[in-house]
Amino acid sequence: MSDTLFDLNAQIVIPGDLLPDHIQDNDSELVLGPGISTDTSSNTLIPVNPGYLRVQQKSKKKKIIFVDSPSKNYTPNLNDLVIGVVLGTIGESYKVSLSNFKPYCLLSFYSIENASRKNRLNFKVGDLVYARVSKANVHIDVELECLNEVTNKSDGFGLLDNGYVFDTSLNYARHLFFNSDNSILTNLSNRCRFDIAIGINGKIWIKTDDLITTLAASIYIQKAQTVPEEQLNSLLFKTFKNYDL
Repeated sequence: MSDTLFDLNAQIVIPGDLLPDHIQDNDSELVLGPGISTDTSSNTLIPVNPGYLRVQQKSKKKKIIFVDSPSKNYTPNLNDLVIGVVLGTIGESYKVSLSNFKPYCLLSFYSIENASRKNRLNFKVGDLVYARVSKANVHIDVELECLNEVTNKSDGFGLLDNGYVFDTSLNYARHLFFNSDNSILTNLSNRCRFDIAIGINGKIWIKTDDLITTLAASIYIQKAQTVPEEQLNSLLFKTFKNYDL
């Protein structure tokens, strides 16, 4: 598999495990990804999902920590970036589905850039939105926002217009999300221009200049997860050739 998702040396963790001391040093800013939460009683980090512990140094001063899990069942975690489908409205919120057969989440009418009571962006049933999990608690409805928590701007969140969305495994979606320089997307960028949104909930949206190219790109991404890295260029060529591209 290209850009290996799991390795034999990765530490396996289960909910409540103590994490190695060196992970929580003060030398780098820690960005918490899926499967990691803060224990407020001890102010320490703990895994909340079973899987492989991943720590990625994004820069000298920042690293990301998350649990890479092969589970097919998505559980919302705070600050997850997700792709959802608008189901309708309730009160002053949109009902948004992040996965089938799971309770819907709430996206407030006013959790969208420039939205107000007099200026409300109207999403339709079936619309796709890219959002951030702003509240995640087992005892209340999960809440979403289409705002960057730092800038309070949309910054890529909001309606995903046109394009094509498909489901994939949670670990593959997270692999692509947390490895922006992965060979799969890098190779694709050499073949066509595209916009992409990767949801931690196992959904990927992609849009190119035309429908045929979009379909070819989506099929390539889906097949690439089972292909060795040295065969990616061949896969890309064959996939696009099948669509006369």
